[in-house]
Amino acid sequence: MSTYVITGATTGIGAATRKLLLSQGHEVFNIDFKGGDYLADLSAPQGRQGAIDEVFRRYPDGIDVLICNAGVGPTAPPQMIFALNFFASVKIAEALRPLLKKKKGNCVVTSSNSITNMTVRMDWVDMLSNVMDEE
Repeated sequence: MSTYVITGATTGIGAATRKLLLSQGHEVFNIDFKGGDYLADLSAPQGRQGAIDEVFRRYPDGIDVLICNAGVGPTAPPQMIFALNFFASVKIAEALRPLLKKKKGNCVVTSSNSITNMTVRMDWVDMLSNVMDEE
């Protein structure tokens, strides 16, 4: 069976995906800030790096699938939305690419409609799209 790494698989869509994959006999490694196999605050660069290091430690021969699912809804502050829903997915997917390549794996990124939050300014969205600077 395949090895899956999922961010945010403790609740919601991630939990349902994890449950289905486990029932099919796959190995699933859940990275989450609560109830995960590895606990990390993926909204912070240090949390992301710790999770990345742990995946490399556990799966040096590669992973089959990465599902970047962790995220917050539209009531979260814009900085949290960007950090978790956007930067965490991008940084983790880029960092784990070598492990995916080892097994010719795939990456799935779930996306949020939180960018429609009325407190999110469209110039911020443009900056994210064109600058990619978390600061």
